[in-house]
Amino acid sequence: TRYAYGDGAQTHFDGAITEHRARGYADANARGIPLPGDAPWVMLYDNQISGDRLPERLANVGFVVRAYRAQIGDAVITTPHINLIRTFNGGWSQMGFELGVPYQADNTVIPAGSRITATVEYLVPPSDKSSYYGASDYLTQMPAEQFQSTAMIQRLARDNRLLIQASIGELRQAQPAVLDAADGATAVQFTLSGGLGYVPVTISGLARPDGWRLEQRIDEVWTRVDQSVEGNDYWQAYDHAASENFDLIFNLPNRGTHEYRLVR
Repeated sequence: TRYAYGDGAQTHFDGAITEHRARGYADANARGIPLPGDAPWVMLYDNQISGDRLPERLANVGFVVRAYRAQIGDAVITTPHINLIRTFNGGWSQMGFELGVPYQADNTVIPAGSRITATVEYLVPPSDKSSYYGASDYLTQMPAEQFQSTAMIQRLARDNRLLIQASIGELRQAQPAVLDAADGATAVQFTLSGGLGYVPVTISGLARPDGWRLEQRIDEVWTRVDQSVEGNDYWQAYDHAASENFDLIFNLPNRGTHEYRLVR
């Protein structure tokens, strides 16, 4: 029944979905809306449908744009843009968000050779604290009224924004985090900032999958990261057969800023 958009610092728009019973864009103002700021997001929430076998009202939906670059002709645009599109599903008037480009009614042609790249994080956060059965500390500590509001997605967008600096190896992308290994006994060394729960980190380009140890610097001492329950069950290896190298994937319970390294 409500739709909203904003960034990690504030909500830019939060409104009720009207009984429009229509499909498509309402007008030109619904197209090419810029989403400035860090960690821009959109959200659909406050579902009033009840009595269905799949209780959709217990969760909301949204997405965060973690990276965006549009080269349209000679113009380079790094601010995400969205369109608001009306939908009419099962007798319900609803709204949808499209990730798009700037809109000009008198110039609707995108030149050949243009390119748009983006990283979008899709989220399905709980909407009712009394129905949440997990053990996530930030959710159990969050006030119940924030579950059914934009405060939920604003926190997910802001606090799950990752910043990474690599001192050994190369950072390929920050979110999802991928680092390319260097030659030598230390494949990567990096500082990771941000995260609420577990942060997946992929270390790529390793000549072999075994013999490595992930460490975290704690009080100036490198300490092994060990999340094992039974043996080496807290990381994954992926074999790139064509290039004859491997990825190692870890899930780091990062919050704040910490330094890590992968060593032989």
